[in-house]
Amino acid sequence: MNQPTAAFPVSRKSLGMRSESRGFQPSALILLAFVATTACSRSEAATVTLKCNAPSEMTLVYEGDQSGTLTVTDSSGVFSLPARMETREGDVDGTPTKATGILANGPVSTMMPDKAAIEACVKSKLSGDLLADSDVVFTTALGCSTSAPMGKEPVQVNAKVEISVTEPPDAYVFVTRTYVEPSSLAGGKIELSSMPPPKCALAGQ
Repeated sequence: MNQPTAAFPVSRKSLGMRSESRGFQPSALILLAFVATTACSRSEAATVTLKCNAPSEMTLVYEGDQSGTLTVTDSSGVFSLPARMETREGDVDGTPTKATGILANGPVSTMMPDKAAIEACVKSKLSGDLLADSDVVFTTALGCSTSAPMGKEPVQVNAKVEISVTEPPDAYVFVTRTYVEPSSLAGGKIELSSMPPPKCALAGQ
């Protein structure tokens, strides 16, 4: 099982910034400048629980210290991933700031929208150059996934969960699930991301 290398690296792709037309500018971007000027402090063993209630309910529980396990529970079921947690302290524009980041990724088996139904939906909506554009296909597949029926049994996906907490109790959570089975669509794979990001907060705060 893959081990996350660090809790804070956040790529433009994982932030949903494939193209400006998607218009997604998460508050976690502030973290990029913050991380560049901070030092990492050692995490103590802890249990961190987050609750998300929009657009759908989701619970995330991290157990461990710098290394641990993140368990995600949502409408598709329950899955667990190896994870890392880091806490960084520093200042942004002279203001003392503390940020906690959790990164988890790995292969899991979980219930997903029917892949064939998503592909059929995309092909019914796009044609020509648009159907050959992987960015357009990505966005269209995401929309099609909301109307596609759920598959009859769990499928293999590569899951990634990024969490950052800079202004508790609010938390930034970004989840990506990529079907392991190749797709005939442009890009060769179907990746479903939590866009817009769910509204999440630390439980008990």
